Amino acid sequence: MINLFVISLLIIIPVNLLLGVVVLLTNWRRLANRVFALLSMVFALWLFCQYAGAMATSEVWLSFWIRQACAVSVLIPLLFNMLRVSVEQPTGALSALFRRCWRGTLAACVTALMCQTDFFLEGARLPTAAEQIAEPQYGAGFVLFVGYWIVSVAGLVWGFFGSLKQLEGSGRMELRVMALGSILGLVPGVLIVLVVPLLSGTAQSARFTPFAVVIWHSVIAYGIATRHIMGVGELLQRAVTGSLLLVFLVVLYIGVFLMVSALPGTAPELLRTIAHVAAATGVALLLAPAHAFLRYGADRLFFDRHDALSRLVHEGSDLTRSVTTLDELFRDFCRLLQDSLQVTLVRVYLRQGSEFVLRAHSGPLLPGGEKVADGDPVLCALRTERFPLSRDVLRRAGGTPLHALAERALARLHAEVAVALKSNNGMVGFLLLGVRADGHLFGRREENVLKVLGDQMGIAIENAVLYTRLHDARVYNEVLLDNLVSGVIATDSNGCVTVCNREAHRLLGLERHGRTVIGKPVSQILPDALRDEALASLATGKCVRDSDLILDPRSPDERSVRFATAVFGGVGGVASGVLVVLQDTTRLRRLEEQIRRSDRLASIGTLAAGMAHEIKNPLVCLKTFTQLVPSRYDDPDFRATFVPLLATEVERINTIVTQLLNFSRPVKPKLVPVSLHAVLDAAGRLAAQQMKAKRVVFERCYQAPSDRLLGEDRLLSQVFLNLFLNGIDAMGQGGVLTVQTTCIARAVLVPYPGMPDAQAWIEVRVRDTGCGIPLEQWPHVFDPFFSTKTNGTGLGLSVAHG
Repeated sequence: MINLFVISLLIIIPVNLLLGVVVLLTNWRRLANRVFALLSMVFALWLFCQYAGAMATSEVWLSFWIRQACAVSVLIPLLFNMLRVSVEQPTGALSALFRRCWRGTLAACVTALMCQTDFFLEGARLPTAAEQIAEPQYGAGFVLFVGYWIVSVAGLVWGFFGSLKQLEGSGRMELRVMALGSILGLVPGVLIVLVVPLLSGTAQSARFTPFAVVIWHSVIAYGIATRHIMGVGELLQRAVTGSLLLVFLVVLYIGVFLMVSALPGTAPELLRTIAHVAAATGVALLLAPAHAFLRYGADRLFFDRHDALSRLVHEGSDLTRSVTTLDELFRDFCRLLQDSLQVTLVRVYLRQGSEFVLRAHSGPLLPGGEKVADGDPVLCALRTERFPLSRDVLRRAGGTPLHALAERALARLHAEVAVALKSNNGMVGFLLLGVRADGHLFGRREENVLKVLGDQMGIAIENAVLYTRLHDARVYNEVLLDNLVSGVIATDSNGCVTVCNREAHRLLGLERHGRTVIGKPVSQILPDALRDEALASLATGKCVRDSDLILDPRSPDERSVRFATAVFGGVGGVASGVLVVLQDTTRLRRLEEQIRRSDRLASIGTLAAGMAHEIKNPLVCLKTFTQLVPSRYDDPDFRATFVPLLATEVERINTIVTQLLNFSRPVKPKLVPVSLHAVLDAAGRLAAQQMKAKRVVFERCYQAPSDRLLGEDRLLSQVFLNLFLNGIDAMGQGGVLTVQTTCIARAVLVPYPGMPDAQAWIEVRVRDTGCGIPLEQWPHVFDPFFSTKTNGTGLGLSVAHG
């Protein structure tokens, strides 16, 4: 007889078989999956017996199928207990599991045999109405049958509590889900099939058994087969959220429909259509906001770790956006993970060449795992998976051989979860987390959060590496600057100090300011002369090279420095600052003064010797004359010979003294515009008599386009005349004396201290064809009284050198 009970059986039997096949295919190697598949077959067989009994047309066949249904049902608590044991001890064969549960197997077989006797079932009556089911007439054995179920259920409850105390992680969560399924399906099923018929004397309540079975079976299938098992609270949260959302949408639809339908109108059909459209529109608009609101409320009600995960997301995002070093980043990240997820172990690995090295850890440092090779199964699996690796998921899902190797590798590393730390350049490291102290699993929520944090941490690690390199480079530069023997000061475009090393502090007497000079204007730090040069370089872009400066003159702390400035440019050629380099030349200046003093003393000795030699010859003549005057004054020949000689020798002494005064006390020139070529021509005319006497040819090669300059023609003529006379004396009879002028640009010249700021120069070259000066005499050519001529004073080139 076809009724609702028969239709429900026809639907639920394939559903049970499909659930068993799906669970078995998810991981057929796992013992729990195989036991569940066997349980699905028993459920399907039990429901099929009920279907056959419902379709029986005689009481004999009805009684037969009732006995078979009851006999098959005794296997349900047995297999359910075996399912619990397979979760508690997942390894082993199915036959070993039956041997372990031999007491339950024996009790089930005895009870099943009893169901085949009249002692259990005396008969059965066919239903008299379409929606009724058959009425079995149980015998005294039915009490034993109910007792078997009561004892089996009590044993299951006892076993469940014992297993919950022993198991952790996914095993405990599976048992909790199985307990939830039992509460939702098994307990109501036992009540409506056994307890209610026993108390009421009628079996009509058994019509609702298939619905309890499908609920129980579906919940258990979820707990066994799903990769990411949720807790009972999360299951209830989703169920409550879905139920409340459904109720809200139904009430909303009905309310909007009734409100629109109540509007006045002359076309009821059109108004009803508008009411349906308005109700559907309202449902569509409020679906997403209502779901978000209800889910948030359900999270607060059921999910006690919502605040911890929210804190982990917010603080983790702030941490990954911070600019810090690797050590600080890993320390704060490990602390955050331990506080938020209550994990017992956190390890962070970073890539170094072809392997990953443990960089930071929190919790106990367990042996092994300081280095992980790039080809480790954990790393290979992380590269192929989008989400973090969980040992529970890998163990439950079965998957590929790589997943099995990765699960064993995680066990070897004492880790429960592995999270890839990825950046734009690939995986820069990975994170290992231990078990959670509160016993909770790493569910989908935690995995989503860890995946996001892993991606953010990968980028944060790259930023931290760059920051660490920058920090190390800055420290290196600071150490390098502080240990330089030169003082270095740098400013920005506004003239504020950005760099000032230790030597600059010492030279400028800034020790009392410490490091507070950074950021101050140079006008408050540098001496006036140095400040003006630095600001002028910043304003004009011109650099200063090797300029000397006396700091704190006429004081015990007087220091001599040589400084240079350089402008460094920014974007678009605009000066972004100026660099001032100071060199302490105090000791060098003192050494130079000492050398100059020694040179002066040596020069005085040489000068005195030269003067004695040069003046002694005329003095000998004068002395001889004065000695002979008293006795030979009346001799006309004597007077005619010695009187002219006396005037000559006195003039010679006067010339030597004059040249010596010009050398020792140079006259300050009066600079006026003069023509250089005219001065050279005048000097040539003065030496024309000497050139004519020695048949020397005077050649002029004036190549300078302009000969106008500032100078004193008398002093210039003296310089050139001395050069011409030396050249004439060096050539003897015949020869060529050449004077050449050329114009030279400033950029071609080698800079020297005190170099005038002129853009063009005139070079004068005097060249003769004489024998030249030996190389060993070059250092002495400008020394006073040094001469290679027999009748020379040795002061000509000294006066010309100035």
